[in-house]
Amino acid sequence: MRTAAKPEDARLLDEFLARHPDVAHIDATFFDINAIPRGKRIPREQAGKLYNGGLTLPRSLFLVDVLGEVSNHLGLGLQDGDPDGVGVPLQGAPLLMPWTSRPCAQLLMDMTEPDGTPVAFNPRYQLQRVAAQFAPRKLTPVCAVELEFYLIDPKRRSAEGEPLPPLSPLSGQREQHARVHDLGDLESYAAFFARLDAIAAALQLPLSAASTEFAPAQFEVNLRHIEDPLLAADHACLLRQAVVQAARGCGMEASFLSKPFAGETGNGMHIHLCIIDDKGDNIFQSEDPAGAPALHHALGGMQKLMAESMLIFAPHINAYRRFAAGSFAPSGPDWSYNSRATALRVPVSTPANRRIEHRVAGADANPYLVLAAVLAAALQGLQDGVPAPAADAGSGETLPASLPDALAALQQGAHLRAWMQEDYLRIYAAAKQGEYEKFMSRAFPREFAWYL
Repeated sequence: MRTAAKPEDARLLDEFLARHPDVAHIDATFFDINAIPRGKRIPREQAGKLYNGGLTLPRSLFLVDVLGEVSNHLGLGLQDGDPDGVGVPLQGAPLLMPWTSRPCAQLLMDMTEPDGTPVAFNPRYQLQRVAAQFAPRKLTPVCAVELEFYLIDPKRRSAEGEPLPPLSPLSGQREQHARVHDLGDLESYAAFFARLDAIAAALQLPLSAASTEFAPAQFEVNLRHIEDPLLAADHACLLRQAVVQAARGCGMEASFLSKPFAGETGNGMHIHLCIIDDKGDNIFQSEDPAGAPALHHALGGMQKLMAESMLIFAPHINAYRRFAAGSFAPSGPDWSYNSRATALRVPVSTPANRRIEHRVAGADANPYLVLAAVLAAALQGLQDGVPAPAADAGSGETLPASLPDALAALQQGAHLRAWMQEDYLRIYAAAKQGEYEKFMSRAFPREFAWYL
């Protein structure tokens, strides 16, 4: 798994700076609880210190809310004096950032306590803990992430502040119709995708495919399957960064909000997962179209942990608007073969490529935590050895339909805490509850329009 760099890895920085003498700064980049990039910009001549002693930053960096304000929950943040952790680079060379006004690069960072132990409320560490539990079982998870997003007009909003689709680069008219898998629509946004490809190449992202989705100017970009879930989550975070910057460079905005348009489909984060054994064989494969027993056990675990994981899959109040009938977003923990109407799908594939597509998370969720919850559920299923009910049978269960319901499900859940740290789940729940209370503390414009 991709972990913290060793001191000798500093040569990668030296080699990078020698190849790019025009790079003026290195951004030491962390992804917070909402997967928003945060950190410090370091002059190139001081970047070597990242490998020699690290970079001190407040640990609360991982607990700031979507507004960038430090939360103060369970004694962390202001109450404990906001202590520093030590940022250390992850393995790998710096990555160019071709969107900056001056040539810059970024180094993805991890964080430890001053004594060298991991900062427990770093979301990346929670994924690392879960992923590490495959090795004793001589198993390796193979993951791919798909992200949906909208391109929107940065200058225009509806009367109630809702976003508007962009003007078509070809016609100049505002987009109004969905053109699902329309290659011509992809071509009309060729400038955006060319810029995205260039940024993705600089960030070393293994892009797999792109397609139009079920709403005007909605797209999906896929990442390739890899055997390192930590790297897969790194790639997902960087892909969001790349999409945002490519849109900005084309005079548009990109939104990963779960449900930006009331009458259109939402944005999802789909996780594709198979698991290989120590011989390199996929444990889900079988000549039987129904799949191997291990596949059904993993599905059963995913169903078992889904409700208590909803606060991770849908971390914001808007996310629950995405779960509606006919929206390709699930209302219950059901599974199927080759149907996008359920939470879990076993796609059409060759036996060797048999996999599960987990379709619950919104595109604005934290990829590290989403992958941690999905992998934990698969482990739970393999450990229990209890298969899922028959495909399309319908369990009769429903998923939490609001953020308060999801908070309660996480706090009352008995299974996820066996794989992720219970203290972290308490911190995460407190942070999300605090964000929700802050959001609800002021009246919405529609309240005045309807009730004043």
